[in-house]
Amino acid sequence: MSKISEFYSDLAVSLGLRYDGANNVLYGQRDGFDLMVYPADSRYPYTLSVHTAARSSYGTILVSQDTKELTKSVKAMSSCKQEGNNIIATFFNQAKLEKMKANLSEGINALLAFLKKKGYGPCCSLCGKAVEEIAAFKSGSSYSHLCPDCERTMLGNLATATQMNQKKKENVIGGVVGALLGSLLGVVCIILLSQMGYVAALSGIAMAIGVLKGYELLGGKLTKKGIIIGSVIMLIMTYVGDRLDWAIVLLRDGGGADAQELGDLPEGVALKIMQADHGPVLLRQFHDRAEKRLILRLYQRNSFVQRDGAPCLG
Repeated sequence: MSKISEFYSDLAVSLGLRYDGANNVLYGQRDGFDLMVYPADSRYPYTLSVHTAARSSYGTILVSQDTKELTKSVKAMSSCKQEGNNIIATFFNQAKLEKMKANLSEGINALLAFLKKKGYGPCCSLCGKAVEEIAAFKSGSSYSHLCPDCERTMLGNLATATQMNQKKKENVIGGVVGALLGSLLGVVCIILLSQMGYVAALSGIAMAIGVLKGYELLGGKLTKKGIIIGSVIMLIMTYVGDRLDWAIVLLRDGGGADAQELGDLPEGVALKIMQADHGPVLLRQFHDRAEKRLILRLYQRNSFVQRDGAPCLG
């Protein structure tokens, strides 16, 4: 058991709740209210939220003035809000177990007393019915407290969605088109960052997200085959992006009118540089824009001289 799991397990025992290690959720009942305690953000495991479902018998909802009254009385509570029938109180980060026990114990008691004072009673998160059997339910990153009827409905919907996704056929042609369209995002990033003088991993991330998401959207689903196809497209479009970047540098920094004259040559300026015997070597040696411009000027002046089989500046 990890350190965090031990922390949550000990915390659950002290609060009279149960601990679900698979979902990192503490759950149980207190004074008739169904409770869940979980990290408000998985990146910050010691910043916990207390979640319950309650509805006002007067048909009112909590406003900021009401919640400020509660958070002012409980110093460890950073916020409290109502979302539909869900009441969520979040506590300040506290990595010391004993202090967290005291904070949550005080906070839960204060929260439930506050809800009762405002005329709130336990209910289902979805239908709002006040029934005795309410159970904690988690779906993805969504938390709720459901009555038996709503729980069955939710489970049925999830099962149907899973079956539909499994039955969905992969459209490889559509996926390839989507990946190519998505790869344009990466190409744009490559060109823009290069023109600003940067070589950043951001362009690679943008390329990967665009390609894979594009394949999934137009291909119906992302499979291993889709990932392989997407990876090939990423490599190709990265090469295309680099070539386009060179073309822009040639057009802008290749000498204006002189560049047009060089472009009239059979192979053109771009091809001359990219297809030169030592072009790949030069590209590996010179990366930033200033050095690229130097290469262009030297090529235009025919100043590259091969000595002992290696390129040098003459």
